Amino acid sequence: MKKILILLIILFSLENYGQNHAFYNDYRSHKNIIEGTYSQKSTLKTYLDLKLPIIDNNSKSIEINKDFDFIKISKSSVVLFDSHNVEIMKPIGKIERTTQVKIDSTFFKEIYRDYSKPWSTSFNVWNKITINGKSYYTDYDIHDSQDIEDIKQLNQKVLIVGQNTGYDYLYHMGYPEYYFLLFLDKSNEVIFESEILDIRIGDEFAMKEDFLKTNWNEKTENFEITFFKQLEAERKELEIHWNGKEIKIETTANN
Repeated sequence: MKKILILLIILFSLENYGQNHAFYNDYRSHKNIIEGTYSQKSTLKTYLDLKLPIIDNNSKSIEINKDFDFIKISKSSVVLFDSHNVEIMKPIGKIERTTQVKIDSTFFKEIYRDYSKPWSTSFNVWNKITINGKSYYTDYDIHDSQDIEDIKQLNQKVLIVGQNTGYDYLYHMGYPEYYFLLFLDKSNEVIFESEILDIRIGDEFAMKEDFLKTNWNEKTENFEITFFKQLEAERKELEIHWNGKEIKIETTANN
C-alpha cells in the first residue's frame, strides 16, 4: 500500500509539471538492485503462443514529428497488455510488424544486474503507448532515437532509427545502438525497411556527426550512408547504397 501511495504522489507531481515518468522506490535506490536478468513479458513464449488480435497502425504513412518512436519487429512478435501491473494485467493483442507508436508514460520499476558478467544490467520498465488512438502497455525496448535525411534527388526521405541503450544503471540514456533504416516516398509511406544494421557505435552520447555521414553519389546515382566506429585495435565501417528501390550493404573492418 505504501509503494502504491508513493507512486501515486510521484505521478500526480509529474503530471502537474507536464512530464510523464513514474519511478518506483526500488528503481530509485541502487541498494535494491536485483541479482539476475529481467525477463520481458512482451516477448515471453507463454504470451506469444496465445491467439491474440493483431494490432496494426491504420495509417500507411509515417507521421514525422518529435514523437515518432517505433517498436521494431525482428525475430518475433511483441505482445501488448491492458496494464503494467503484472498481478492483474491481461494480454490484449500483438504486433507482428514494425509499428510507429507514441509513448505516453514510462514506469521505472526495477533494476537487475547479472554479476557473472563484466557489466550486464536489465530493467523492469514499462511504457504506456498509443496506437490508432488506443492505449497499450509493454516492457519491450522501444526504438527512441531518430534522425531524418532528405534525399532530394529521389524525392524521398530516410529515417535513421536507433535505440538509446543506456549505461550503468540508467535506462535508455545515451549509447544509441541497434540502428535500422526506413526509406519513405514523398507521401511518407514506407518503400523499404532494413533489418537491424550490423554495427555497434559504443559511444556514450554519440552525436550524428561522430559516427554517421551521408552523401549523394552523382556517379552511381546512389544515396550513401556510412556508419563508422573507431576502436583502439579495429576500425569498422558499414556502407549503405540506396538507388531509390534497392539497398546494398557493405562492411569493412581493419584489424
